[in-house]
Amino acid sequence: MKCNNCGNDILPGATFCTKCGSKIIVEEPVTNTFFNQEQVNSQKVNNLLEENRDHAFFDGGYNAPIYKRNNSDKSGIAATIVGIIICVLIVGIAIFLAYKVLTKDNDKIKNNEITCTEKNKYVDSSITIYFKNNEVSKVSGKLSVVNKKDTSDMNQDEITSLTYHSFLYLSLMYLDKNSGADVTHKEEEKISKLTYEIDKSKANDKSYFEDYDGMTKDDVISEYKENGYMCK
Repeated sequence: MKCNNCGNDILPGATFCTKCGSKIIVEEPVTNTFFNQEQVNSQKVNNLLEENRDHAFFDGGYNAPIYKRNNSDKSGIAATIVGIIICVLIVGIAIFLAYKVLTKDNDKIKNNEITCTEKNKYVDSSITIYFKNNEVSKVSGKLSVVNKKDTSDMNQDEITSLTYHSFLYLSLMYLDKNSGADVTHKEEEKISKLTYEIDKSKANDKSYFEDYDGMTKDDVISEYKENGYMCK
């Protein structure tokens, strides 16, 4: 061992040089702390990877875990989407079926009734005939007739129509509950108006419906057309 100042040989463990009197400085061996720390960190990373092999992966840096998405989250979202689609389909089917039922009922009603109308300068008449078991079950309508005494300015068709509906007005006006009829009439100076509904099931006196006995829907339509009505 030599003195740091003069190079004189000195005994191991001496603190001063016996020649120059300088203090002896003992240099400690230098260790690679960075390398050692890197080894420690590398070992920590390897241990962490081993412990979390099924749960996480690393993006290349130390102590920077990036966790995988849980598969159950994806399945939950998929189940929600499927549920929404199923609900939409169920609602759509329900609306479609309801529409079909209503349409069928409307068609059934339309197929079991006839509406006939006649309108000119002196008469405004609308009548609906309802059928049940191929027989007339109810009749309802509205009738307006002009109160005209002088017919000299009318053609023959207008006179015939006014005469027919004037008698119809009188016959309907005198129907009562006993005939199953609900009639409202209003007579003014120039016009007489009347609404009516005659239900066969409510009538004790069914004489009103005798004229319809044995008549089919086509027969009824033909009869009203002969009297100037348009039927549908």
